[in-house]
Amino acid sequence: MMKPLLHLTAFTLLLGTFAQAQVARPTGRRPVFPSPPGKPSRPSIATPPLGLSILNDKGEVQSICPLENTEVRSDIAGQMARVVVTQNFSNPSKTPIEALYTFPLPHDAAVDGMTFKIGARRIVGQIKKREEAAQIYQQAKANGQNAALLDQERPNIFTQRVANIIPGQKISVEISFTQPIVYRAGKYEWEFPTVVGPRFVTPATPDAEKITPPITPKGTKAGHDLTMQVHLQSAVPLGDITSALHPIVVNKQGDSEAQISLKDGATLPNKDFILRYAPRDNKLQTGLVVRSDGKGGGWFQLVVQPPMDAPKAQIAPKEMVFVIDQTGSQSGAPIEKAKETMRYCIGNLNPGDTFQLLGFTTTVFPCFPKPVEATPANIQKALNYLKPLQGAGGTDILKATDFALKIPDDVNRPRIVCFMTDGYVGDEADILSYIRQHRKSVRMFPFGVGNSVNRHLIDGMAREGRGVPEYALLNEDGQKLAARFYDRVANPVLLDVKTDWQGLPTAEVFPKVVPDVFESTPVVLTGRFTRPVAGDLIVSGRSAGKPWSQRVYVDFSKADSKDGEGLPSAWARQKIEDLSNTSPNQQISGETSKELKEQITKVALDYNLMSPYTSFVAVEPTIVNVGGQQKTVEVPVEMADGVSYEGIFGAEKAKLGLPGGTTLYMARRSIALPSPALRAQSQAMRDADDSESGVRRPSAPPTPESLAAMKPEDRIKAIRNAKMSDTVAKLAAKTTAEKVTVQIWLSPLATEAAKAAFAAKLKTLGWTQSAVLTPGKLVMGTISSDKLDELAALEGVGLVDTPKFK
Repeated sequence: MMKPLLHLTAFTLLLGTFAQAQVARPTGRRPVFPSPPGKPSRPSIATPPLGLSILNDKGEVQSICPLENTEVRSDIAGQMARVVVTQNFSNPSKTPIEALYTFPLPHDAAVDGMTFKIGARRIVGQIKKREEAAQIYQQAKANGQNAALLDQERPNIFTQRVANIIPGQKISVEISFTQPIVYRAGKYEWEFPTVVGPRFVTPATPDAEKITPPITPKGTKAGHDLTMQVHLQSAVPLGDITSALHPIVVNKQGDSEAQISLKDGATLPNKDFILRYAPRDNKLQTGLVVRSDGKGGGWFQLVVQPPMDAPKAQIAPKEMVFVIDQTGSQSGAPIEKAKETMRYCIGNLNPGDTFQLLGFTTTVFPCFPKPVEATPANIQKALNYLKPLQGAGGTDILKATDFALKIPDDVNRPRIVCFMTDGYVGDEADILSYIRQHRKSVRMFPFGVGNSVNRHLIDGMAREGRGVPEYALLNEDGQKLAARFYDRVANPVLLDVKTDWQGLPTAEVFPKVVPDVFESTPVVLTGRFTRPVAGDLIVSGRSAGKPWSQRVYVDFSKADSKDGEGLPSAWARQKIEDLSNTSPNQQISGETSKELKEQITKVALDYNLMSPYTSFVAVEPTIVNVGGQQKTVEVPVEMADGVSYEGIFGAEKAKLGLPGGTTLYMARRSIALPSPALRAQSQAMRDADDSESGVRRPSAPPTPESLAAMKPEDRIKAIRNAKMSDTVAKLAAKTTAEKVTVQIWLSPLATEAAKAAFAAKLKTLGWTQSAVLTPGKLVMGTISSDKLDELAALEGVGLVDTPKFK
């Protein structure tokens, strides 16, 4: 689903192509389809755009998108990357603006700096408690001062606000962070996300507005691009350096150093940048990195090599539960990639295995009543079930997870859940908490399917499910990914990993529970030491069903190295994550215990880090906008690469290149339509009978005065035409009453008294609310069909429509 358009009066956002189309804002879940809670979506690229424009009431272009471009500079050394992201804002309009930008950063980044640049002046951001930072920013905004505020909405979603950008002014915001380098499938990997994918949100997601930025319509682009510069240093000679999704230029400087940039200089921010490289000898870089605190203690990171080429154990029977996301954001290329991967998984089950196949949207669709034996007939039935699946509808990962975990246990077979999804939801915390509480002995191996998936959730599901994440990019071989998954499951490298520090003076070593090793990936331990001494660590576990242990010499008196500069931030980030995982669902809902919140806040303030409860704020002392009057302009984002507009918005709406009938209806009342092309396009939508929603567009909503002057029958007709979809109007015209389910797009009410009166009138009409699809904007419920006319006539009702469950 998508959110209704931006509510701007004097100024309205329009994304310009030759026929300027409006910017769509995600509503509930899938980017905009106005039905079940949905996701947001974004545009592909087509004709040369005029850029995102601000229009006044007369439809006159005032300025372009305030975000010009984003620059990313990454220095990779050893197991750590130090990254600086620069966002360049400007205001070519004639009046001051505030820029609002929702953007992603890596989910495992330790964000430890923000600098505000205005010309030659640099204002270093200060880390503050979130509420205090907001107060400082709002006061500076009201005073007319340039100010910047950086908030964390999720570990991988952030909001940047820049206030009082005066006409002609250019402002840059630098955000810095450290990030661990991942070793996966025989290569090191650095990943940088560039877009917030569409999110499905529910009434349980109180911050839906903060994680669903507006999305550009099909055939347009957002007007800002991204550049990338990477400096790679290795302790050993480098082998191949590749990029999974972007053409790159690699300039090697000797055997162990390289400069990497985008081949085309700049790119659309619509898919992850994934850099992969390997040592020339294919050996893991292991060892110890130390950073002193100057007081005899400090921080360390230890990389331990797991056993190599463990003997193959006999393959034991398993219960395999395959789960596939068949929702709107997976429509097209993503679900075809998921099906390709799933076909191999199902077709290569072993004799003695049992299995179940689950498809899901907001409902779970099992292939079998219960897990069945992997016979040729059952395998063929599952393949036949899989073949016609297409992506449509909302996403309820929690419901699918609950179904998979609550299948009755098979005492003779361990259960392994293979879960394929893009993770585009807003209730990540609830999902991770549920897995932690109900997993028991089940292992979960999530596949992130797509080019810009929610890695915070995918990695989290693997962590809580004691499995390994896999990422199925749309240009990769799904069969190879599936074969790797089976190899991991059949031949884990090291299970039940334990560490014995033998009396070494360590404290708070993370992760507290060392994950099992399912392939030749290193065991990475990050912690604190209290004295600079040396000794042995013993790492142990089970390999090929037999006990295994390794003694590792550790010397905390080693001199500091450049590799260790980011260790304090990396350690503190892991401590915050550990505390957050105590009760992540409470954090999002605001119910976190005072003690836990104080612990997280203290660590974040002590180490100058972003967290759910701390933010960066920077204020320029000079007043540049006397009176502080300005318009807030929200930066739109691209449609995630590979995500289908049709899957998100519906086929007919995507065909017209517009975000959706309901959104257009709201837009028509506030957006000027200056170009003939756009007027024609808008008329086409009004005249078309949208096969998905039956939404009919009136030429203008009736005024209270005109309604009062009408005959009763004309008044009813006018209200139905203005505030009901065709489908609802037909229900209202029926002579027999029946209970119907509808959704209401709400119109703003100015006072609390008006809101209370509206709620009372709804109750009088017998309205029974079943869901809040978008807080304050879209609700769903039941009502008698003979009350629909009275419902539509209420002040506070913008449009009555039927839910579109696909």
